[in-house]
Amino acid sequence: MRNRTAHPHPAAAVRGLLLAALVIAAAACSVAPAPVSPPAPEPAPAPAPRAAVELLGTVQLDPDDGSAARLGGLSGLAWVGGDEFVAISDDKAHHGPVRFYRLEVGWSDGGGARVAPPAWTELRTATGETLPSEGSDCEAIAVAPDGAIWVSTEGWVERGVAPWIASFDPAGRQLSALPLPAGFAPAADGSAGVRDNLGFEALDLTPDGRYLFAGIENALVQDGPSTLEGKASPARLLRYDFTSRQWDGAWIYLVDAPHAVPAPGDFRVGGLVELVALDPENLLALERSYVKDHGNQVRLFRVRLADAEEVSGREALAGAPLPRPVAKELLLDLGTLGIEMDNYEGMALGRELADGRRLLLIVSDDNFSPEQANRLLLFAVDPAVL
Repeated sequence: MRNRTAHPHPAAAVRGLLLAALVIAAAACSVAPAPVSPPAPEPAPAPAPRAAVELLGTVQLDPDDGSAARLGGLSGLAWVGGDEFVAISDDKAHHGPVRFYRLEVGWSDGGGARVAPPAWTELRTATGETLPSEGSDCEAIAVAPDGAIWVSTEGWVERGVAPWIASFDPAGRQLSALPLPAGFAPAADGSAGVRDNLGFEALDLTPDGRYLFAGIENALVQDGPSTLEGKASPARLLRYDFTSRQWDGAWIYLVDAPHAVPAPGDFRVGGLVELVALDPENLLALERSYVKDHGNQVRLFRVRLADAEEVSGREALAGAPLPRPVAKELLLDLGTLGIEMDNYEGMALGRELADGRRLLLIVSDDNFSPEQANRLLLFAVDPAVL
């Protein structure tokens, strides 16, 4: 018998080749897995929200300017335009004549603060005479669109001198004066009117120049307690309309009680010390409190008149439920900034900065004391606040 070699069927051979290919592919997969993509990078953290009122810098002014009027007592501030501001001194002719200063204060992100040496202008009567020291405790200043400079005083209650609000030309000569509303002049028996050293401390005009706001530091005698007693004080906030030429509204600004309790018999006081008028219904207000051995507390508020009760027809408020005061929204407590706290009591809103915010200046009154200083604080304010 003849021997023959056996050959597989063609279909079986194909199946074998396919099976071998699958085995090889599986082995390849187990040896070299597909590369894994690296994880996506973590998103960058969102920048911290910018403060509505941001401190840009501080400047200390030299009190000795080499002139016949020592720089000091800067109690009120107003914006003229560009980088120019005016500041009123509350010097009662002890260190020079009754006067205001012109300051040039600029800010740039690259160059910081720029402050030119101030120049002063004496305030005089309409006939050109020197203002008397009695009653010329000037505490606030405002500038009208026509260049007129408005000044308010606290008077001198102990001498029976009433406070006043008057305008002056840029050279310092008096142009006009506003009549006081009823109840503001101090009564001879002390039963009514502004309290001594707690009169008109805050003043500003709306940007269009139509309305002038004036605020007293504490309540009228007939309206309620003062902060000297350690209590909140219902100070009056007035608005004058230059179109109708009359006081057209009065509201209560409730000044908070002093921020600490002093030792028995020690001094304490709080007050409304400055205003910036944004429009006829909205303002910025600076409120200051001082307590011996506890220093100063200074806070910036946004103020709204819209829901407050108008009180111009009421000469006395004590003994009755307090009318609804203006709304106060705290924007900034200067004590949180890590700066040297002082007697800050002047404030003005300035020009628009490169980033769209507005420059805000706050100035301290050194009381002509070697232990204090004339300091300028420069802030940027978010336009949403204004």
